[in-house]
Amino acid sequence: MKKEQIEGRRARRFTLNMRLALLLFVTAIPLTAMMLGILNMIREYSESYNDIIDNLKVANEFNIKFKEDMEYSMYRVMIGLIDASKFEDGDILEGSTKYATVVKNPIHMIESARYSFGTAIDRVPGSDSDIKIKGILSCLDALETAVDRMIDNSSVPGTYTESETIWENDIKGLCSMIQDYITQYTYYELINMEKLQKQLEEQMQQSVRIFIVLLVAVLAAGFGLSTMITKTVTTPINSLRQTAELRLLQEQINPHFLYNTLDSIVWLAEGGNKQQVVEMTADLSVFFRTVLSGGNDYITVKEEESHIRSYLKIQKIRYENILDYVIRIDPEIEEQVILKMTLQPIVENALYHGIKNKRGGGRITIRGYGEGERIVFEVEDNGIGMDAEDLEELKKKLRGEESRLDSRNGGFGLNNVAQRIRMYYGEQSEITITSRKEEGTCVRICLGRSVAGG
Repeated sequence: MKKEQIEGRRARRFTLNMRLALLLFVTAIPLTAMMLGILNMIREYSESYNDIIDNLKVANEFNIKFKEDMEYSMYRVMIGLIDASKFEDGDILEGSTKYATVVKNPIHMIESARYSFGTAIDRVPGSDSDIKIKGILSCLDALETAVDRMIDNSSVPGTYTESETIWENDIKGLCSMIQDYITQYTYYELINMEKLQKQLEEQMQQSVRIFIVLLVAVLAAGFGLSTMITKTVTTPINSLRQTAELRLLQEQINPHFLYNTLDSIVWLAEGGNKQQVVEMTADLSVFFRTVLSGGNDYITVKEEESHIRSYLKIQKIRYENILDYVIRIDPEIEEQVILKMTLQPIVENALYHGIKNKRGGGRITIRGYGEGERIVFEVEDNGIGMDAEDLEELKKKLRGEESRLDSRNGGFGLNNVAQRIRMYYGEQSEITITSRKEEGTCVRICLGRSVAGG
């Protein structure tokens, strides 16, 4: 395999890989980014939600037990049923049975509440929740002062009345205020939770709308790219198939022409016509040299003319009495490049289905000239021609439609040329036929110069 072919294939593979990567980038990455964004939004909401839940758990725990435990502990201290100095060791257990009561250490309770509300709970400075927590902390400071005074009085005789006042006015009042603040704090946290939920709903709705728009855009872009990539794969395959088809068509030379030509050469040799043998063999060599053309699909108009001339010279020897021909090619187009074997099948068709069937023989006239940006060839014979019905059937066959004509009716050569011209020249080509019964047929072929020259 040639180095250029290997490099060309590598380049095509690289291009295909790049296009597949682009397809992945256009489709997968935007959708992945969108999904990651939604997941991140949900994660942030979940964290905020969990923070609020944790704060509410802390607040509710103190809201239920703090006031009751604090008032009970300080009441036991006030009436002298427990020794307040024992709080230094922690909580105090009253009784020794399974029904013993635990008297909570008030100082530890205050320190725990101060840590929970002042440190453990996350809050936004200046918010309603922050204001309520500041109120709780302020009450805890005042409560700590009242507790210290009452514990100090418990060891001093004659201070019961003062301690009772502290218990009634300060401790119970401050515990009630703390409980009220905790209730209000809980209320504001529930409001924050509701706002958070609404915010999540709005963001989700917006994200869904964006996601739908993005999905439509990605699908459209993905469809366009996938179509383009599919074409990059199928187009070369279709091209290879059409090359294959064209070469098969080009190589479908009538075998009878070869057999008959060789038979004629043998017949001429046996008759001692050496000069005609030489000429016929030389013409046959030129004919097949053009057919092969080194594997090229395009040849010059001059080479096509030589090809046709060789073919007709051979046929002239075989059909000397019934065949005459004229070739008139404008010299200005001789170096123009066209698809090879454009004219031979049409000339063959004119000979076998026009001239041979006419009594007394006839003439084939081949013309070639430029017409604006196109090259025009005409193959005209004065053979038997066709009636309107057969002509319409032949036109249908050339358009690729179903027709009752087959190769025996004169459609093969023309159909061969028509298919090849359509494949190579597309819309820049045209083939038209005019014919009248007993008067002859003219086939006109128009080829675009730009395509032919490429």
